[in-house]
Amino acid sequence: MSEELGKAKEYDVAILGGGPAGCHAAIELASAGRRVLLIEKNEIGGVCLHKGCIPTKSLLYSARAYALAGKKGPFDLEGAIEKEQKDIKRLLGGLRGRLAQSNADCVHGEAKIEGRVGGRFAVSVGGERYGANDLVIAVGGRQREIPIPGLRNDGQEPYVFYSDAFFSLRRFEERAAVIGGGAVGIELAAFLNQIGSKVTVYEKKEALLEGMLDADVGGIVKDSLMKRGIDIVLGCDIQEVRDHSILYQKDGAWEESEAGQVFVAGGRVGNAEGIGLSKLGVDESGPKLVTDESGRTGIPHIYACGDVTGAPMLAHAAYREAEAVAADILGKRQEAQAAVPSVVYANPEIAAVGALEEECLRLGKKVTSKSLPMVYSSRYFIENEAEKENGACKLIFDGDQTLIGAQLVGNGASELIFPVSEMVRQKKTAEEIKHMIFPHPSIAEIVKETVLWGK
Repeated sequence: MSEELGKAKEYDVAILGGGPAGCHAAIELASAGRRVLLIEKNEIGGVCLHKGCIPTKSLLYSARAYALAGKKGPFDLEGAIEKEQKDIKRLLGGLRGRLAQSNADCVHGEAKIEGRVGGRFAVSVGGERYGANDLVIAVGGRQREIPIPGLRNDGQEPYVFYSDAFFSLRRFEERAAVIGGGAVGIELAAFLNQIGSKVTVYEKKEALLEGMLDADVGGIVKDSLMKRGIDIVLGCDIQEVRDHSILYQKDGAWEESEAGQVFVAGGRVGNAEGIGLSKLGVDESGPKLVTDESGRTGIPHIYACGDVTGAPMLAHAAYREAEAVAADILGKRQEAQAAVPSVVYANPEIAAVGALEEECLRLGKKVTSKSLPMVYSSRYFIENEAEKENGACKLIFDGDQTLIGAQLVGNGASELIFPVSEMVRQKKTAEEIKHMIFPHPSIAEIVKETVLWGK
């Protein structure tokens, strides 16, 4: 034990934040024999397990089952919430078990970085002091507050809810508004629509999921959602929310719409500010920390991974970033992160990976694309015929006919995007994909069909 740290408990690595990135880094490092301390001020699993990925998917599963059954009777919200809580509890138990098996030590409380003492990092939690050779910042992110009158995230407006509060609700009104046409906003709208609410999505940009989809695929998503009864208002500038009404401008005209509940899905920002990193020479003036591909911050032995580093704010990206950090600490070489897929678990599902055709053309790159409705897959047709959902598969190729991007719309897209992402990562060509053997019937066949017959 270092004399300079006094009675501090010593570790090889201290990790601040027990979300996907922090937990994964802890398990990787502790399993490799490092003495690891994981500090979490709320609940192990982070936003993903408790207010994001897992609860939304559980509720969406229940809502889709209800919709497919013909919406007979009122939606059993209490039953869906009970299932959601059971799902979270079981997955939390599994995560705790993996941490225990790896021999990582977990401490509950808010960490305070005290500085560097005798060449080691000093961190305190609730009066207890700890020392570590390496420091990993995985403190996650928070909801981005939207500076519009009436959209305060302080509970003063009883009908306005930011997305994290969505899971505490026990009642949903007949009319709802969702502000934000990104992944979270579309998933919330899909849930509300399937349980019987009349939903309107308001998006300031001229397209849904801008930055994830090309305009042609975004148009397919918009048409599909509207066909299901979701109203979508694009290119609108919301001025105020008051008395259950949304006041906005569109095309120079003022509009006003009523909503029993207003849900805000304005994205997320990192939690880098004010955690004490400035004492170590790390810039914490903004919400995110800048790192290289190994998660290094520029200050030796200080790493960051997960949402605190900025986009892509995805749990699976956080896992990969955590692996890169662990590899660097262990002195191993980690392949650079590539081909990170994005998924929207709505109805229909939406997924994408790699380059956008529009962006490539804007940059003057030579690219081609092929598109085909998902119903060209016989299994997709069989399983989605009742909903009359054609779906879409778009593949983007560079000048050498190497696959560099893909966009999928249709149920099953969340599973299909993984093998497609691997094709992008492995730089598979159109000719190679033509000769791959896909099981028949399978939704995955649409990839080969698109290469062969897409336009």
